[in-house]
Amino acid sequence: AEDVSRIAAAVFAQLTPKQLRALSPDAIRGLSPSQMSRMKPEQFKALNPKQVKNLKPQVFQNMSRDLLAKVTPAVARELTINQLRSLSPENVWAIPRPAYRVMTWSQQQAMKQAAGWLR
Repeated sequence: AEDVSRIAAAVFAQLTPKQLRALSPDAIRGLSPSQMSRMKPEQFKALNPKQVKNLKPQVFQNMSRDLLAKVTPAVARELTINQLRSLSPENVWAIPRPAYRVMTWSQQQAMKQAAGWLR
């Protein structure tokens, strides 16, 4: 179960929130963009802040607005600058306002950069 990169995206999409919570943050690092593209909002919401922090920035490039809408303030505090810069311009503002408000200035700047507002 620790090597989640070997799980087919269609199978990964069937994991329960409880199964996802059981994965270590290091195991989460192995998730691929295709696995994330099949993730459901309730699965993403089940991830704890440390797990989300360990997601590769590449998985944020095509992350759906539905998943990003589940970012809580606790998760927002853990997002890395590279993860935020990887967001697509269309999806940057899917992150809820309460989550945006608790971000550091650097995190907010990374979001603005991803949106194309800053160079």
